[in-house]
Amino acid sequence: MSDEGQFSKKQLEAIRESRNVRRSLAFERHLLFFSIYLSHYIKYPLAPFHYKMFEVSENLEDGFIVLTAFRDSGKSTINTLSLPIWAIVGAPRKKFVLIASQTQAQAKYHLSKFHLLFHIFP
Repeated sequence: MSDEGQFSKKQLEAIRESRNVRRSLAFERHLLFFSIYLSHYIKYPLAPFHYKMFEVSENLEDGFIVLTAFRDSGKSTINTLSLPIWAIVGAPRKKFVLIASQTQAQAKYHLSKFHLLFHIFP
């Protein structure tokens, strides 16, 4: 990866071709996990605040994260879908995660996304 965070064409080809390369990158960085395995959620180029969300999510030792952003900015997708999965299978190696929602309807919605993902990626 270059200093600007961009991959060369050769590196991108290695990522596409090698499961081990993808796993290694995704294991270490939440942003790369999301970009590799959940890229279908990316509809527009990521904004600087998205990168900040990923940066904060990779420092789980703080233990408590509070995020505010505008509606449909990707907060839930990044932090209640991608982060818990990455925290378990990636570098943090967490055994348990807790997702809190304001309402029962929100909680059911978040759980349904997990259920769907585990059927798509068994």
